[in-house]
Amino acid sequence: IACREITVYPNAFYKRIRRSEGSITSSIGKKNIIDILNSIENGVVFAREKSENFQLLQLYYEYWAYQYAMLFGLIRVIKKDKEYQGIIKRMKSLKWLLKYDHVGKVKAVRVICMLLGVKGAVNVLGMYYQMK
Repeated sequence: IACREITVYPNAFYKRIRRSEGSITSSIGKKNIIDILNSIENGVVFAREKSENFQLLQLYYEYWAYQYAMLFGLIRVIKKDKEYQGIIKRMKSLKWLLKYDHVGKVKAVRVICMLLGVKGAVNVLGMYYQMK
């Protein structure tokens, strides 16, 4: 048994408010994308260093795999930026995370990435995200 006791806290720790489309909080830019990518890279390092067992490491990787998969739909907005190629390179180095596909969205991104590669998946999923 990994956990001996579970406690439920009755108050919310986090509340998300979605603003109207066009507000500054609903737009995604280069800084957001780089922040997410940095978080994933740092999170993977943290998981490797701090995980006490394989199951915990796998849970960390599943969490970061979901964040990584969601980035595929966002990166297209900075395609003309001078840092785009560097970001794609960083994305390619994290592609292994997609094998931790515990949810349907990650599985779908993994399949698209296998068929089209990272750049192709970014383009297709970026178009899909824009249409949504």
